[in-house]
Amino acid sequence: MDSKEVFKVIQDNAKGLERMRNSSGIFKELDPNKVLESLKMSELATPPKVDTSYTQSLLDGIQQSKAEAQQREAEEQQREAEYKESVLSSLQGIEKNTALLTEMTSLLQTSNEKQAETFELMVEILEIMKSKDQEEANTKFMDVMGKIKGFTDNASTVQSLIGMASTVYNALPF
Repeated sequence: MDSKEVFKVIQDNAKGLERMRNSSGIFKELDPNKVLESLKMSELATPPKVDTSYTQSLLDGIQQSKAEAQQREAEEQQREAEYKESVLSSLQGIEKNTALLTEMTSLLQTSNEKQAETFELMVEILEIMKSKDQEEANTKFMDVMGKIKGFTDNASTVQSLIGMASTVYNALPF
């Protein structure tokens, strides 16, 4: 029921009171116009206030729990992505190392004439890994590269040795 309908009901009741007052004389001191004046229309049109603080606190708690769950999920996804990246990096390192070993084996088996020199160069290449700092690694790498360039075996062997030296040098953590 809206405020116009309420007002209409009040007016009808006031008219009914007026008829009763006039016919019976019981309510002679009650003036319907004064009854209407005493009612504030703004009070009739305003719905009662409802305390929603408890409901709001429940909603706030639900929203906070949801935000925390989303944050935990995002953190878990981040950890999982970092783990996958770490595993992939490790597997790629293993693959490179395995390829390096396969290549070393192949070189030693195929270069019969220069096998001793090839082996010595491979040992020097692996010595790069024992470097304690970047400067020592650079020095060893440059020495090995100079020896490889002076190596008089076929071009594919030289290319393989350069690739091995570069792989070992690039695998260093510094």
